[in-house]
Amino acid sequence: MNNNISGLTAFFAGLLSFASPCVLPLASSYLFFISGENAETKNTRHIVISTAFFIGGFSLVFISMSVLLYGFMFFLGGINRIVTAISGSIIVLLGCNILFNRLILKLRI
Repeated sequence: MNNNISGLTAFFAGLLSFASPCVLPLASSYLFFISGENAETKNTRHIVISTAFFIGGFSLVFISMSVLLYGFMFFLGGINRIVTAISGSIIVLLGCNILFNRLILKLRI
């Protein structure tokens, strides 16, 4: 089975998931929340600029963190498996914490 997906296919899949009934209605409230404007304001330029800066800043932080982490792991050499195992264990531990806290709350009600 061929696992290659073209960029055009991935783009249209993302566009289709954005246009789903549970995501598309939230887009306007997201834009107004990020920009700090209300629905009566006609300043669309401010809304677009605020949203672009928010998305750009968020992307910059996560991209730079992933590049720095990759560089750090590259210089450490063969420690990738150990860090992956520790990270996975922490995620499982936090998931169990959320699961059991919710189960305890449901049992008390």
